Amino acid sequence: MDSNLSRSKARMRERRYDLILLDLHRPGDLDGEEFLFMARDEGDNIPIIIGSGWVDHEAAIHQPDCVYAVIKKPIQSGLLLTRVREVLSNDPLGEQ
Repeated sequence: MDSNLSRSKARMRERRYDLILLDLHRPGDLDGEEFLFMARDEGDNIPIIIGSGWVDHEAAIHQPDCVYAVIKKPIQSGLLLTRVREVLSNDPLGEQ
């Protein structure tokens, strides 16, 4: 994706993404939370895995419906691979 909101929206319309890995505190003019809600609204139910060093337990429990998992940084590669496999092999948001 892109750090610009309009370009990110355009890219989401141009192609279908299977998964979004999102850092909530990403650089650029589009912060992670803004991108998260844009992806929810524009993204045709694309599952999202959030990685962030700023996520607490409460935020992980009360996440938007488009978020499949929240992983606290530093991210363990095994956990990330497990979550990605779950998303890509299943239908985590109930589209089927």
